[in-house]
Amino acid sequence: MRLRNLVIGLIAALLAAPAFAQAFPVQSFDQMIAADLSLIAQQKRKLNAGDLFFNPGIENNARARAVYTGQSRPVDDRKQAFIIAFASASAGNRDYASLYQREYLFSANGKDFWLPVQSQVASYFADELSSGTPVTLYLRNAGGLRLPTAWDWVFLVEEFEGPKPTGPAKPGAKPRKPVIPAGPKTLT
Repeated sequence: MRLRNLVIGLIAALLAAPAFAQAFPVQSFDQMIAADLSLIAQQKRKLNAGDLFFNPGIENNARARAVYTGQSRPVDDRKQAFIIAFASASAGNRDYASLYQREYLFSANGKDFWLPVQSQVASYFADELSSGTPVTLYLRNAGGLRLPTAWDWVFLVEEFEGPKPTGPAKPGAKPRKPVIPAGPKTLT
């Protein structure tokens, strides 16, 4: 019985990676922004500077390709307040906002995006990425903050996939197990 449970657990773990990827459909940043603008237009409500838009979709996850620049900074107060409000507007994980302390600069399709990255995920950047490395980002499209003349879109990085290693692992490199805490759940 124990052996059977172990085998079932091992098979489930092997199947989890592709299942995880399926929950994050491939989309570009432009596609995610267009979807958000469409949702805003459907609301038929004018949003003014300072207003927040939360992507209410249960399926607001995406995989997007980008290039890691190596630059980072602390999440500014405005974006941190947005992340806290996003997590607070949802049920199921009060500590979700505390996972995001820094944001990292990524480029995609000629545009730059400062993206908040979960601290645990970002801890692997130094071992696995260098400036100019193409990556696949697993994102939660949280929505955005209306600025006077534009939007500040917030895409939260929950995991990443860098290029496959071609040689031996760096000495002292930590083995990586994706641990993705449940994001906020939308109330229905």
